[in-house]
Amino acid sequence: MKRSKTKEHKLNIFLLSGIYFLLAIILLSCLFYLKATKPYRQARAEASEIATKYANIVKVDQFYWFNRKETYFSVIGKDKDGKEKLVLINQKNGKVKIFNQSEGYNEAEIRHQVANDYPNEKISKLAIGLKKKQIIWEVVTKNSEGVFQYHLYSFKTGEKIKNE
Repeated sequence: MKRSKTKEHKLNIFLLSGIYFLLAIILLSCLFYLKATKPYRQARAEASEIATKYANIVKVDQFYWFNRKETYFSVIGKDKDGKEKLVLINQKNGKVKIFNQSEGYNEAEIRHQVANDYPNEKISKLAIGLKKKQIIWEVVTKNSEGVFQYHLYSFKTGEKIKNE
């Protein structure tokens, strides 16, 4: 009898140790994830606040982080009248540019265009920003060999500008 209680006790300690270890791994993973995504979440919150202030956005639908020579945070959302606006914010100098989304191609239209142009590639990322004073969609695709491609499309016309 004493042996089985000792074995049971050891088994319970082993199981509890395993549970504590798994909980520690889960907790550390969550903390790592939160720390890794903090810059993105902070940029989105700040960009949304700026879009609300300058463009009267009441509902943010999309947020994009565009990195080229300059970094832009872009917010697409609806104002109080239900009109969709595009707000581009230059990260470095804080300048804000506001456009009607109806003046150009939206994300769904660009996705459709890319699917037509590159049917064998999968879209990995989209972002919208300014390059040489032109609003562009940057689309990152991945081909069947796992190679990433960068494609630029005009916001105004939806036409491909160039590959990089």
